[in-house]
Amino acid sequence: MQSDSCRALVDDVPTKLPDVDTSIPTFVAKWDMPWSSHLVLRHFDGNLFNGSALFSTPILNTSLANSSDNETYFTQSFGILSSAEFVIEDGKVVGFGLTGVWEAGTGIEDPSGDTVQKRSEVWFAREQ
Repeated sequence: MQSDSCRALVDDVPTKLPDVDTSIPTFVAKWDMPWSSHLVLRHFDGNLFNGSALFSTPILNTSLANSSDNETYFTQSFGILSSAEFVIEDGKVVGFGLTGVWEAGTGIEDPSGDTVQKRSEVWFAREQ
C-alpha cells in the first residue's frame, strides 16, 4: 500500500519530473535542498543504481515556456552524480549506500570494506 505522499510523487512524475525515464526501475525521493528538489536512482546492474539530482520548479510566467510542449515546470537534471548500492536481506531492503558523492581529496583514501555500509560515503538505513 502506498502512502498519500508516495502516490502524489508518482502522479507528479509526468509533469514535474519529465526527465525521469519510467521504462527502467527508478527510485525517486523528494528532498527540499537549495540546489535540488529530488534524488533519482536509476537501475544500472544487479543492486547498483546511478544517482542523480533533479531541480523542478513551477514556471510562474507560462508565456515564457515552450508553448508547443505546454510546459508548466522547469526541470534541470544534474546528470550522474553518484552510484547507489542497495542491501537486501531476507527479501527486504535494509538500506543503500552512495559512492562518488564527495570524492576523497588528496591524501584521503576512499571508504573501503567488505560491506556496502563500510565502503559507502553516505549510508541510508531503512527505518523499521
